[in-house]
Amino acid sequence: EIPLFVREGGIVAAMPKMNRTAERPVDPLILHIFPGQSGTARIYEAAGMTTAYLKRPCARTPVSFATVEGRRRVTVGPVEGNYPGMPPQRQYEIRFRDVWPAKDVTVNGQPLRKADSSSPGWHYDTETLSLVVITPKTNVSDRIEIAVEPFADWHDETALREGFRGQLDRLAEVAGMLGNTPLMAQANALRNATNDRRMSPAGIVHL
Repeated sequence: EIPLFVREGGIVAAMPKMNRTAERPVDPLILHIFPGQSGTARIYEAAGMTTAYLKRPCARTPVSFATVEGRRRVTVGPVEGNYPGMPPQRQYEIRFRDVWPAKDVTVNGQPLRKADSSSPGWHYDTETLSLVVITPKTNVSDRIEIAVEPFADWHDETALREGFRGQLDRLAEVAGMLGNTPLMAQANALRNATNDRRMSPAGIVHL
């Protein structure tokens, strides 16, 4: 594994895998939000195919977030400026890194359903210990607000950034070598728990 160093509260933009820059529009725009009390960013975009950017036809998308007692609020847009080929609508994929599973998620005040990774909704990625929120397609000229509600027994997430992911991997590796044992059952229960909407952080810690 290669470590990635990001400042507290950092927001890092990314795009879906492509073979070349202009293969297709950047949709969804992926935003990795790293642990911290708050953060802001302005995501720069341009057509990327010519030197027209020297004349400044570009767009910037403002992003901000804040965390209070586990409650997370993210605001995206509206976009500022434009460039040739800019998509009029897009989805946003928000990835909250190293956090506990959530109780509920809303977008512009409306409940967002728990769904798989290929459709609007939210899920918990047990491989990266990330909460992933995929919004419905929206106009880039609109502002969108995402709210994440924690479980009532929300726990400090510091442990998730101090080797918990590696401990899970090593536990699964050792359990696999030992075969069908209580340790294997515990390892499977722990991984399944992090992906269970009904399992709160306290329940996972208890495991």
